[in-house]
Amino acid sequence: MNEDINVTFIIPKGFKTENECSEDMKLAFTACEQHSGGGINAKWVHEEQWTKFDGLTKRDVLVITDFKGDLFHKLRATKCLLVGPRCLSCCLTESTSIPSGPEPVYTIAMRGLVVTASGFTKEQKVFFSG
Repeated sequence: MNEDINVTFIIPKGFKTENECSEDMKLAFTACEQHSGGGINAKWVHEEQWTKFDGLTKRDVLVITDFKGDLFHKLRATKCLLVGPRCLSCCLTESTSIPSGPEPVYTIAMRGLVVTASGFTKEQKVFFSG
């Protein structure tokens, strides 16, 4: 069984090449290249050229800068992992696992934090809880 992780960096619409992407995207790609011998296969794909939606698994990690738009919503309906470039960079740098939950993760800056709602009235707590 192939245990490699396929990491695809999505070049946003309006950009011609990966060279126009954010520094965060470039740094995350470089971090992937440094781990390429460890089972990480990284590549760049332009948003308009991405057509694969069937058969994606948690071994398919897609790195995007904007958590909005048609492609984002289509990918959310699959089993792939959607992460932001800072999330991936931090995971690789800190040797921690890439978040594998059902929701996209832009950054892990708040990983491990506990948030409480003390000091609010009961009505405010209900409002904030959604």
